[in-house]
Parts: sequence; C-alpha cells; structure tokens
Amino acid sequence: MRSGLEFSEELLQRKDEDPTYDASSAEFLVLGEATCGDVIDLQYVNAYDGALGVDKAYVRAHKGPVGVLATTGVATEGVKFCSGTLVGTNLFLTASHCVDAHAVERFVGMNYEYYRGDETALNEVKFYPVREVVWDDPGRDTALLRLGGDPGAEFGWADIRETPVAVGEMTAIIQHPLGDPKQIEAGKISGVSRGRLSYDDTDTQPGSSGAGVLDAEGLLVGVHTDPGCTLQGGANEGRLIARSLAASPVLREVSRGIHWKAGTHWCGHAGARLFTGDFDGDGQDDLLCHDRAGTMWVTLADESGQFTGTTWRGRLGWCGHEGAEAFVGDFDGDGRDDTLCHDSGGDTWVALANEAGEFTGTSWQSSQPWCRHEGARLFIGDFDGNGRDDMLCHDQAGNKDLAFSDPTGSFTGGSTLVPMRWCMHEGAELFVGDFDGDGRDDLLCHDRAGDTRVALAGPEGELSGEGWHSPMGWCDHEGAELFVGDFDGDGRDDMLCHDRAGDTRVTLADPSGRFVGTEWHAQMKWCDRAGDELHIGSFNTDGRADMLCHDPSGAMWISNARPDGSF
Repeated sequence: MRSGLEFSEELLQRKDEDPTYDASSAEFLVLGEATCGDVIDLQYVNAYDGALGVDKAYVRAHKGPVGVLATTGVATEGVKFCSGTLVGTNLFLTASHCVDAHAVERFVGMNYEYYRGDETALNEVKFYPVREVVWDDPGRDTALLRLGGDPGAEFGWADIRETPVAVGEMTAIIQHPLGDPKQIEAGKISGVSRGRLSYDDTDTQPGSSGAGVLDAEGLLVGVHTDPGCTLQGGANEGRLIARSLAASPVLREVSRGIHWKAGTHWCGHAGARLFTGDFDGDGQDDLLCHDRAGTMWVTLADESGQFTGTTWRGRLGWCGHEGAEAFVGDFDGDGRDDTLCHDSGGDTWVALANEAGEFTGTSWQSSQPWCRHEGARLFIGDFDGNGRDDMLCHDQAGNKDLAFSDPTGSFTGGSTLVPMRWCMHEGAELFVGDFDGDGRDDLLCHDRAGDTRVALAGPEGELSGEGWHSPMGWCDHEGAELFVGDFDGDGRDDMLCHDRAGDTRVTLADPSGRFVGTEWHAQMKWCDRAGDELHIGSFNTDGRADMLCHDPSGAMWISNARPDGSF
C-alpha cells in the first residue's frame, strides 16, 4: 500500500495528462481498499441516520473542525488527498505521510460537505493556505500544520485527550475518503499496542489518512494512518496521540490550550508595560508596549490573531515622566483605540491612533487637576454607550467622578460626581465592563471574600448604585486574580479567575448582568510561572476575548476562547 501522498502525486500527474480524470474512479477504489467486512458503512455527515454507534448530535458537534488537504484552493479543481482536524484556531493535525516539500503550496478545505446529504449540492467550501509545517514526525506518522486565516473562528477545533485509551472504547472517524465530501464512520477500538490503535469495524479509504480518531466525548485519541481492513479481515490503524504528546513539546502545548507561542522578547525590557487594544480598527486587538522613556511600540494582529513583530515604533517621549500612567481606550469613537496619559498632578493628555495603528503625539491636553487626591484611581470605559470611552475616577471613599469624551477625543465638559460610597471596603477591587450587553460599560466590585457586586450604567452613563450582589465565594483563594472580558462572544462581559497554579475558571454573565457561578474550570497549568502576566484581548476574528500570557523576557502565548467561553 502506497502512502496517501505518494498516491496523490500520481493522481496529480494523471490529472495533468487528462483533465477529465476522476479521482473517485473504480481504479482508485481498488488501489486503496480499506473496507472492514462486506459493506462500506460510511455515511455523508449531513445525511447520517444515527445507525453507526454515535448519534446525530455527536456528528453535528464534531464535524466542523475536520478538513481536507487539497492541491488548490478551489472546490471543483485539483486533488483532495488527505484528511485532518483543527486543534487550534489555525493549527491542523494530520498524518506525516500527507506532508512533503510542497506542503506550503497546499490548502486545507473546510466545510467540504454535501448539503443535507444531497450528492449534487455542496456547502460553501472555504480554503486556507498552509503557511508552515510546525511539527512533522514521520516515525509516528503525525504532523501539525499552521494555516493562514482563522478557520477555528468559524469551524471550531477539537481537544486532545491525554489519558490512555482501551480496547472496546467507542471510536469515530469523520473523514474525507477518496477526497470526497465529509463522511462519518464509527466502531470500537480493537487493539492498542506500541503507539498504535486499531479498529476492525471502522471503514476508511484513501484520502482518510490524517483524519482524527475520536472517542465517545469527541476528544482526539489518534490520527488515522494505515488501511488494513480487507474483505478477508484485518483492521484499519492509527497512531496514538498520547505517544506523539510524549515526543512533541509543541503538541503538548496545544493540548494545554496554547494555540500560538513566540519567544519574541517583545516588551520585556525594564520599565516596559504591555497593553491590548484595537489600534488599527480592524476588529482584532493588537499589542502596545510603552516604557518609562516614553517610547511606544505597536505590533498588529495578523489574520489569525497572532503577532510577527513590531509594526511601528515611536520615540515620542510621551507619558514617561514621574507619576505618569498610560491607559488605552477609543476616545474619539473612530473604532481605533487611542492612548491617554494621566499623572499624579491631575494633568491629562490624549494621543489618537491613525489608520495604520500609529501615534504622532498629543492631540489634546488639559492641566486642570482631576483625579489626583489621595486614594484616587482612574478607570476607562464607555459609560454612556456613544462609542467613545470616558474617564471614571474612583476613590477610597467610594465616590465616582465621571468625565465624558467628545467627538474629538477631548474632555472639555465638567465632571459628574456620584457619591455612591460603593466598593470602598477592605479588599475590594473595581472592574469595568458591559455586563448586561446594552452597549454601556458598568461597574463590578469583587473582594477577597469572593463577594461580587454589579452597578449598571443608565442611558446617560449615570451610576445610581448597586444593582446586584451575591456572596459567591468565587475567585477568593490565595493567588487568585480576576479578569473581565466577553469570553463567549454574546456581547456581555464575563469573569475569568486565574491563579498562580495555572487554575482557570470562567463564569458567564446572564442578560441582566448577573453571575451564577463557575461554568467552566480547568487546571491548565498555563501562565503560572513567577513574573508571568495574563492579559485579555480579542485577538482573532471570532469576537471572543482570549488570553495572552507575557513573561518577563518578552515571550508570549495565546489561548483562544471557544464559543462557550471555555479554553
């Protein structure tokens, strides 16, 4: 049996010689026979009748991340020769024998399915170019590719199972046999030995190579690599993910939720501080580095929500003086985040971002002392919901002082003092976010006892006091730190708790801006070393807030949120 890639190159030659050549011909079927028993059980995913051992809901839930390797980015052209599975927003796991020196000339097609099982009508197929072979292990016949674009934002990705599998467990393979639209087959594991697993009641065909072998929960336990079934018996085989995890640091990182990593040493120098914000207005958050010399650097997120290096640097001497602190927000409402400087004397400066995500210097400055009294702290948020971020001053007496921005990104009007006497008790910490999804930022107070309080902003940005309170006992343990972001992309900001052991929890806001408790929890062992800093930003194109870890050397990691707000 020749490998799938060798076979595909022969198909390419045949297709070049004869444009009418059909890769699904009888000759192709005979050369790649891998049928278990006397009947091919494969069913198209959108016509599946639930008879193969998994239900229809299972197929709907797990078919999205499956893609087909192809020689062109056109659904009706070229050869589709191997299968694979997204394991990150742009990370594609497949078989090593599907990867050769031409890998970065290939594409991965997603959503290659017959519409409702109709063999004449295809769904809209979306192709993503292969940008990089991240990891390739011919000995274990497993490879990891990085794709251009952001396929995981639409199609999701599968999780990797690290625990052992056993004979008799249910297994399913969602695949592209013969390079055809997506199909499902299911059965049970019949053997586990020396890094291999076999399944003697699960049909495959050429083109199925690289498909993920899934367990009953939809977790990846293997990669299909070898046909072995015949009409006389035998079993098809794959390679165990657990064996590949032991050999591949990058695959272990993926299994922990790290979808991108770069030892860029960016913003790791003394006095540097990292910020997230959408500085070029493309809907994806970028990174800004500011240091005590007043120098700024920007790196813009690419199409996958990842970073390749500095895109702009400015030695503006801006906000570097003693007592000065920088903030990020969209103060003129143009969709691009700007920077604001406020110092201990109460002076304020704004520098607006241009279309390229760059800064040319101060666009507005005020010397009127504001938010400079003892215990005062400045926060940024759009409290009146007009698309422009405002300033809020909160002090130890619990007072709130609001200053609203105008269309030029200036603060020309007087401030509004709200004597709330709220979030002033020992151990209390204030957070800003839109918790009820009405477009206006609200206030959340969380303390060391785990009590949580929310005060919702009114139509004019007015803050009238506490609207909800719960002694949740949440995120109150030693080393725990609270973060706010829209992790499930529903327009409401949620809470994430992360501690120094790498333990991470998420609780989602309901439509009234309230929280009921942990919806997701995992011991990720992520961003848990001394000096690691966790940042929140929506880096890729799915509108969900992600986690970025930045260490003292300037290295960075990203974990992208799933649709349910988990990681």
